[in-house]
Amino acid sequence: METIGSRLKTIRKNNNISIKKLAEMTHISSSNISDIENNKISPSANAIIRICSELEISTDFLLLGKESPKLTEGASSIMELYNLLSDENKIVGKYKLKELLKEQQQEEKEIEKIGNL
Repeated sequence: METIGSRLKTIRKNNNISIKKLAEMTHISSSNISDIENNKISPSANAIIRICSELEISTDFLLLGKESPKLTEGASSIMELYNLLSDENKIVGKYKLKELLKEQQQEEKEIEKIGNL
Protein backbone atom coordinates (compact mmCIF):
# COMPACT_ATOMS: atom_id res chain seq x y z
CA MET A 1 0.00 0.00 0.00
CA GLU A 2 1.33 3.40 -0.97
CA THR A 3 1.78 5.89 1.85
CA ILE A 4 2.51 9.59 2.18
CA GLY A 5 6.08 8.64 3.01
CA SER A 6 6.54 6.38 0.01
CA ARG A 7 5.05 8.98 -2.35
CA LEU A 8 7.30 11.68 -0.87
CA LYS A 9 10.40 9.50 -1.23
CA THR A 10 9.53 8.62 -4.85
CA ILE A 11 8.90 12.24 -5.84
CA ARG A 12 12.03 13.43 -4.06
CA LYS A 13 14.20 10.80 -5.74
CA ASN A 14 12.59 11.34 -9.15
CA ASN A 15 13.56 15.01 -8.86
CA ASN A 16 17.12 14.14 -7.72
CA ILE A 17 16.64 16.00 -4.43
CA SER A 18 18.47 14.76 -1.35
CA ILE A 19 16.80 14.64 2.05
CA LYS A 20 19.20 17.38 3.14
CA LYS A 21 18.23 19.60 0.19
CA LEU A 22 14.49 19.05 0.79
CA ALA A 23 15.02 19.91 4.45
CA GLU A 24 16.69 23.18 3.44
CA MET A 25 13.93 23.97 0.93
CA THR A 26 11.09 23.32 3.39
CA HIS A 27 12.72 24.31 6.69
CA ILE A 28 11.85 20.86 8.04
CA SER A 29 14.67 18.92 9.69
CA SER A 30 16.38 16.15 7.73
CA SER A 31 15.47 13.68 10.47
CA ASN A 32 11.78 14.62 10.20
CA ILE A 33 11.87 14.25 6.40
CA SER A 34 13.45 10.82 6.84
CA ASP A 35 10.92 9.84 9.51
CA ILE A 36 8.03 10.93 7.23
CA GLU A 37 9.45 8.94 4.32
CA ASN A 38 9.88 5.88 6.53
CA ASN A 39 6.36 6.26 7.97
CA LYS A 40 7.65 6.79 11.49
CA ILE A 41 5.78 10.10 11.86
CA SER A 42 2.93 11.81 10.05
CA PRO A 43 3.66 15.27 8.67
CA SER A 44 1.82 18.26 10.12
CA ALA A 45 -0.56 20.21 7.89
CA ASN A 46 2.02 23.00 7.70
CA ALA A 47 4.74 20.53 6.70
CA ILE A 48 2.50 19.06 3.99
CA ILE A 49 1.86 22.51 2.54
CA ARG A 50 5.57 23.41 2.56
CA ILE A 51 6.59 20.09 1.00
CA CYS A 52 3.93 20.29 -1.71
CA SER A 53 4.77 23.89 -2.48
CA GLU A 54 8.50 23.23 -2.82
CA LEU A 55 8.04 20.05 -4.85
CA GLU A 56 5.23 21.66 -6.88
CA ILE A 57 2.81 18.82 -6.25
CA SER A 58 -0.78 18.88 -5.08
CA THR A 59 -1.70 17.99 -1.52
CA ASP A 60 -4.20 15.48 -2.96
CA PHE A 61 -1.36 13.68 -4.69
CA LEU A 62 0.85 13.55 -1.60
CA LEU A 63 -1.94 12.61 0.79
CA LEU A 64 -4.10 10.37 -1.38
CA GLY A 65 -2.11 9.52 -4.48
CA LYS A 66 -4.77 11.20 -6.64
CA GLU A 67 -4.45 13.70 -9.46
CA SER A 68 -1.51 14.69 -11.53
CA PRO A 69 1.45 15.15 -9.21
CA LYS A 70 2.45 18.57 -10.59
CA LEU A 71 0.71 21.78 -9.57
CA THR A 72 -0.11 24.32 -12.23
CA GLU A 73 2.16 27.35 -12.34
CA GLY A 74 -0.62 29.52 -10.89
CA ALA A 75 -1.34 27.14 -8.02
CA SER A 76 2.36 26.88 -7.24
CA SER A 77 2.65 30.69 -7.11
CA ILE A 78 -0.34 30.90 -4.78
CA MET A 79 1.18 28.27 -2.49
CA GLU A 80 4.46 30.19 -2.36
CA LEU A 81 2.65 33.37 -1.36
CA TYR A 82 0.50 31.49 1.17
CA ASN A 83 3.61 30.09 2.84
CA LEU A 84 4.94 33.62 3.37
CA LEU A 85 1.85 34.67 5.35
CA SER A 86 1.59 34.63 9.12
CA ASP A 87 -0.88 32.11 10.59
CA GLU A 88 -3.35 34.91 11.24
CA ASN A 89 -3.09 36.22 7.68
CA LYS A 90 -3.54 32.70 6.30
CA ILE A 91 -6.97 32.65 7.96
CA VAL A 92 -7.79 36.11 6.61
CA GLY A 93 -6.61 35.10 3.13
CA LYS A 94 -8.80 32.01 3.13
CA TYR A 95 -11.80 34.12 4.15
CA LYS A 96 -11.10 36.68 1.40
CA LEU A 97 -10.76 33.96 -1.22
CA LYS A 98 -14.14 32.55 -0.18
CA GLU A 99 -15.66 36.05 -0.49
CA LEU A 100 -14.12 36.47 -3.94
CA LEU A 101 -15.55 33.12 -5.03
CA LYS A 102 -19.03 34.10 -3.80
CA GLU A 103 -18.82 37.37 -5.76
CA GLN A 104 -17.75 35.50 -8.87
CA GLN A 105 -20.61 33.01 -8.53
CA GLN A 106 -23.08 35.87 -8.08
CA GLU A 107 -21.77 37.61 -11.20
CA GLU A 108 -22.08 34.36 -13.16
CA LYS A 109 -25.70 33.99 -12.03
CA GLU A 110 -26.49 37.55 -13.11
CA ILE A 111 -24.87 37.00 -16.51
CA GLU A 112 -26.85 33.78 -16.90
CA LYS A 113 -30.11 35.62 -16.11
CA ILE A 114 -29.33 38.27 -18.73
CA GLY A 115 -28.59 35.55 -21.26
CA ASN A 116 -31.95 33.89 -20.58
CA LEU A 117 -33.97 37.08 -21.29
